[in-house]
Amino acid sequence: MALRGVYKAVLFDVDGVLVDSYPAYRRIWSRWADHRNLDPDLVWSHTHGRRPVDTIQVVAPHLDAAAEYRPITEFMAREGDSFPVYGHVRAGGVGGGQR
Repeated sequence: MALRGVYKAVLFDVDGVLVDSYPAYRRIWSRWADHRNLDPDLVWSHTHGRRPVDTIQVVAPHLDAAAEYRPITEFMAREGDSFPVYGHVRAGGVGGGQR
């Protein structure tokens, strides 16, 4: 979806308040853990508050974290548009959808 126009601000949702990213990120980390024969629950327990490369270093110190980040970004790309927006945001409850 291309957005055209002049906007006064851009809002980034990095904590899951506006977009429910939990299920997608859980799938991404579980897929990566399965791919590397790691316990998905253990991996997931180390993701919150960490950059992906830091999580990889903690749960799989024997792997090259930078190299392992590549498949994670590929898994993210495959998720596509599976980050649903919460209802109050769709309804214009946050910012009112104004430019």
